[in-house]
Amino acid sequence: MMSGLKRPKRRFNLLLLDEGEFYLQDYSGYLHHRTQALKLKGRIHICSRSLMFEPDDASYPITKYHWTNVSNLQAVARAVDGLDCLQVDCSLVVQIHGACPYTFHKDTPPAYFSLNYENLKTFFKWVSELHQANNLPRHQAELAINRIVQTREDGIKFDYSRIEDFREVPLSDAISVQRVTPLTMSPGRLVLTDRCLYYQPLHNVSRKPVKKIHLDNIEKFFKRRHKLRQVGLEIFTRKPSSLFLSFSSVTERDRVYTLLLTQPALSHCRTEQDPVTMGLKWQNGQLSNYEYIMYLNTAADRTFNDLTQYPVYPWVISDFTSTHLDLNNPSSYRDLSKPIGALNPNRLENLKERFAEMPDPKFLYGTHYSTPGYVLNFLVRRAPEYMLRLQAGKFDAPDRLFTGVKESWQSVMSNPADVQELIPEFYESAPEFLMNILRLDLGVRQNGKRVDDVELPAWAQSPWHMLEVFRAALESDYVSAHLHLWIDLIFGYKQRGEEAIKADNLFYYLTYEGAVNMDAITDPVERRSIEVQINEFGQTPRQLFTQPHPPRFSVSPIPIPLLPDNVPSPTGLTASSSSSSSS
Repeated sequence: MMSGLKRPKRRFNLLLLDEGEFYLQDYSGYLHHRTQALKLKGRIHICSRSLMFEPDDASYPITKYHWTNVSNLQAVARAVDGLDCLQVDCSLVVQIHGACPYTFHKDTPPAYFSLNYENLKTFFKWVSELHQANNLPRHQAELAINRIVQTREDGIKFDYSRIEDFREVPLSDAISVQRVTPLTMSPGRLVLTDRCLYYQPLHNVSRKPVKKIHLDNIEKFFKRRHKLRQVGLEIFTRKPSSLFLSFSSVTERDRVYTLLLTQPALSHCRTEQDPVTMGLKWQNGQLSNYEYIMYLNTAADRTFNDLTQYPVYPWVISDFTSTHLDLNNPSSYRDLSKPIGALNPNRLENLKERFAEMPDPKFLYGTHYSTPGYVLNFLVRRAPEYMLRLQAGKFDAPDRLFTGVKESWQSVMSNPADVQELIPEFYESAPEFLMNILRLDLGVRQNGKRVDDVELPAWAQSPWHMLEVFRAALESDYVSAHLHLWIDLIFGYKQRGEEAIKADNLFYYLTYEGAVNMDAITDPVERRSIEVQINEFGQTPRQLFTQPHPPRFSVSPIPIPLLPDNVPSPTGLTASSSSSSSS
């Protein structure tokens, strides 16, 4: 199972919106710059917090005008070439150049926008309302913007002409949902028939006006948690691909889930195997360690579609300095009975002293082992647009980026604010996240070194070799014999409560399911504040076990070779930086 985090296919995409911003509508038109005698054809994108212009000519950047930075907005008759235009005076204009950091320009001349098909008077009234709402005091602005967004969305209906066959029987009315993808949410309408599931996004950012999934192409589906609420549903197809939908309530989600279960084409989904059954398969060697951890992540609401709940995998190797790594030597491994934050006794002692003096709700670690920031730091070279979204148009500081595996391990062993575990990509077969293939300008560190490819462990011959060794270590006899102890910490009985305190495994309270009743919070500002904290701190997986997890009976199956055919693969359970000693 491979990561769903991929680069966006279209130049304009929802990752260009700010955190908490909604996409509303787009128009065909022109951008005119009087001082430069420039006229660009493109799309005018109206969002809840900004106006963006996407030129058809990709050699020009996308420009973004935040409503809060617009000092003057007016409709001007015959402003340019006899055309009626919207004049926008903006104190700070953002330019977006693909996967490069955004550039910010002050004191730019007014921009003029003309429309190809729409009436300027109607358009001006609409954008003026957004401009005024954004410049109200914060709390009033949130309420006003939400009203505008909700009013427009309520007026959009499902297009029943998109149903494939007129003989299909609708099983539900159109249901309001949000499609969840990494760092973005897109409102839409869901319709379920006896043959297909249809998701229609409310706005035309997607290439397809309707996403259609034939029921007989669905492999499985799961209830999901989203923003600490049990309102999600994730559907996996045989392609494979997935659709993660968030509903307005648990009741609405459960109704659709039940409808799906009753469909004859989905009878194979009714025999979902529980954690105990899957645990027995793992104990008997029928599942690899990688497969079982992925299953536990899935059962505990972890998904590639939500970076606050990205699948979590353990650090298992602890030696990144030797030129020769012996995977038969227990000292090559991390202690899986302890959380990352407890591996360094001196750091742990300092954290415990702070914990003893802390008022309720107490926590040992103010950061988490899995957060959106950690995930994107690992994957910045593969999909830089996500970090640019998270960091408001910038890459993180060079000295905070993922620059080397040994350095990352040293950080989690010593830094009081770094207790992160790993992501599945470290145990898979695609090493692009370790390589700066896109030639990104990630900056220069304080030591004068430019950030480029990830620095590999001393024993690694290549990125492919490193991933193969990581996977071999994960499937080793040592990890097989101790993995149940890590499962107790992440998915099991030591995850929360008194057992978590005894195991030095207690995190910030908002990361735990049930810590706050989001449905009871009606104030949009308060609700948004908690959602921002969730995005910052991440979420602890749903607890799957309340008793100690049993150990494995047998050794792991031999992992499938990960290296491409044309790359020499080392043999045995050793790794070396010298090709002559890799066998």
